Amino acid sequence: MYNLLKNKRLILSLPLFLAASLLLPVYVVPLGHASPGTGLVCITTSTSATSCPASAPTLGPFTAGQTFMVGVFIQASDAMGGLDIYVQSNNAYVNPTGAALGNLIASPSLTSICINGAATLGSCTVNTANGPGVVEVTTIESSGSNECGGISPCSGMAFTITYQVVGTTNTVALSLSYPTAAGCSASSVSSPPNTCVEVADSAGTVLSENIQGANVSAPVVVQTGLVCITYPSTMTSCPAAPFSFGPVIRGSTFTVGVLVQNSQPTGGFDVYVSVDSNYLHPVNASLGALIVSPSLTTRCVNGQSFEGACTVNSANGQGVVECSTVESSGGNDPGTGLACTITYLVVGKTPSTPIIFASPVPANANACLPSSVGTTDKCLFVNDSTGPVLPENDQGAMAMQNVFIDSTSTSLSCGSPVVVGHSTTCIASVRDTNTTAPSSPIGTVSFFTDSSGSFNPDSCTLAPTLALPCTLPIMWTLERTGSEQLILATRSTTARQPHRSH
Repeated sequence: MYNLLKNKRLILSLPLFLAASLLLPVYVVPLGHASPGTGLVCITTSTSATSCPASAPTLGPFTAGQTFMVGVFIQASDAMGGLDIYVQSNNAYVNPTGAALGNLIASPSLTSICINGAATLGSCTVNTANGPGVVEVTTIESSGSNECGGISPCSGMAFTITYQVVGTTNTVALSLSYPTAAGCSASSVSSPPNTCVEVADSAGTVLSENIQGANVSAPVVVQTGLVCITYPSTMTSCPAAPFSFGPVIRGSTFTVGVLVQNSQPTGGFDVYVSVDSNYLHPVNASLGALIVSPSLTTRCVNGQSFEGACTVNSANGQGVVECSTVESSGGNDPGTGLACTITYLVVGKTPSTPIIFASPVPANANACLPSSVGTTDKCLFVNDSTGPVLPENDQGAMAMQNVFIDSTSTSLSCGSPVVVGHSTTCIASVRDTNTTAPSSPIGTVSFFTDSSGSFNPDSCTLAPTLALPCTLPIMWTLERTGSEQLILATRSTTARQPHRSH
């Protein structure tokens, strides 16, 4: 057999060839193909290609993390009985991760596939070009005959390669080419010498081939935009993070913007903004100018539609605003602009309230995947005109209030009787004692006693509510018998009062 298949393959295949050659008819080479003819080994952009491209193709552009496949095609060659071909890439940017035989060799035998110097099938050929970024594929026809019925010219897909984009560059020229090495002296390619491409017929004769590689558009850094909350809503760029504004006053309204900045061109968006409705109550939303000719618009506030239909099974509900629209022209708009504005009424008193991009409620887990914000489940989608979400970072804001402290009163009542080793429920009631403008207390209640019992848990964070008083169920367990039951219920069990901002 041929040199390229190396000694171990020569020994194994020679008896097979000798036996088969006794049975093979003599084929007449058609006049349209000179013997020996020169074929072409090329890189194709499709793994199902049926011919080589007219010139070296350019693949991409790609971004880091993407995968793509190419074909290694042999066109108009003399009929072959085997091959050993190497393809090289710069694996700092495009790294080969897999290879598979095509349909050129009908009944492959003694196949080896070597990727980045490591064998995935058979063994890597030593003292050649194998190493980082190099794929070697070698195989022979197990029947001992040549492909295409032995009739030349013969064409077909030799094998395919899968690559992953692992790095980005704006300066390095990237190509898929055929390496050279001293160990590849038995080459089908006349120039450059020692090119690691060998195609041979079943008698071991090395066939003549030209080569054509491919170019890869330099993988570029993915442009990731920023979607932010702005105040006032007329801001034309995102503020520095972390961002807070105010003070806002209970009973007043204010308007924030949802700004998209430095994104890839946009064809639409769907964003959800969330607040704690005990303190801020969204009352309206309006589109901005990010999308020039909006269509299919949705404005949903507190789960109620102001325009279009609220998206179901998502994050919509109390305190949530959904703004959504697409560009009616079917094209993309610039990636910077005001997506929408939201107006809030201040309904509660607290030092600060975050305004953030919402995640779905637990019942709708995964409803907002994939999100524009990395691997998060945030319901923030900025899309181009073809549909895929564009990568974005997100930045919320904090609405601040000037507050002062109200006094509170706290009472505790527990179920009776209390039995040793058993738990009973205690209720802590906390009231704001301000007579002119009382509001729901916030803070932490801590529970303690000088008796032998214990509370579980021994503290609780007050949840904001407009209802008064604020009550908390908590479990009390008596550890010893005696007068502690009376002490618990009447005198010694107390609760530390929380501070209330007003």
